[in-house]
Amino acid sequence: MKHTCLYCSAEVRNLSCVASWACTDIEFFSCSACGAVTVSRESCEDVLALAYGKSYYGEGRRKFFPAISWLLSQVHHNRARDLCSMIPQDSKVLDIGCGDGSFALSLACRGLCVSAVEMPGEGFDRAKKHCGLKVNLIEGPFQSGMFENGSFNAVTLQHVLEHLSRPRESLHEISCLLKPGGILILSLPNIESRQYGLFGKDWFHLDPPQHLFFMGYESLLRELSEFGFLPIKKTSFSLAYDPYGYIQSVLNKLSDRPNFLYDSLKGKIPGDRYRRFFFESLVAFGLLVPSIMLSLCDALAKKSATMEIWLVRG
Repeated sequence: MKHTCLYCSAEVRNLSCVASWACTDIEFFSCSACGAVTVSRESCEDVLALAYGKSYYGEGRRKFFPAISWLLSQVHHNRARDLCSMIPQDSKVLDIGCGDGSFALSLACRGLCVSAVEMPGEGFDRAKKHCGLKVNLIEGPFQSGMFENGSFNAVTLQHVLEHLSRPRESLHEISCLLKPGGILILSLPNIESRQYGLFGKDWFHLDPPQHLFFMGYESLLRELSEFGFLPIKKTSFSLAYDPYGYIQSVLNKLSDRPNFLYDSLKGKIPGDRYRRFFFESLVAFGLLVPSIMLSLCDALAKKSATMEIWLVRG
């Protein structure tokens, strides 16, 4: 069977890894044309059919336990503050894949005109309750024709690009939506990270079947330059994402159920698995400080598990 790259449609033959999820093997291929590691375009629809069940969004009012939700909200508040310092006060901002809407709401509360897109389901319902009428919230997948070209001063995708089945086409559409000099913020896993090199198919941020494609920093910049984007800022360490990548990846190596602790932190612990949850929580606590230290070393070596890139449209 022929396999083609999800990003650039070139034929791919080099198998990078095979990850298992729900008794299904998901193949990731390395593309020599664009540098991506990706599921094939031919298998994408089947992979997506496994993703985004109700359990993905967590249970209750929040996706995660309150402490984790608070940490993520602080990341969002800081990012909103930084973005507001770089664009005019009356700017229009688009948040694609807004999750529970906390980042979009933080921008709206700072006086910006904010639109946000989220897929139907628990995530959208939670965002609607959270944002109320302060954000122009749109239900559905991001696609061409949703907004007029040149509408926005900034567009953000926070750990969203790797979920999209048409990433290259989406980046082209975003370049059209931004005004000249507009800001694009991308955060996503780094396939050239030390964590992926160490853990391979057990790497937490590989996260099948939700994550479909990955790139390293240089490959991504090269592709973004084709759409007129120039980098202005890069963050190579995320306290919210990188250390936990080590913790859950170690647990995945030792476990017959990938991401058990992560899923449990969404409030869905099976009734007979509380003992396992407490055991993995203790292991995670013991790994916390070493994971932070290793993540800081990775950032210094430019091998961080995730990356956040700010770019300007020329």
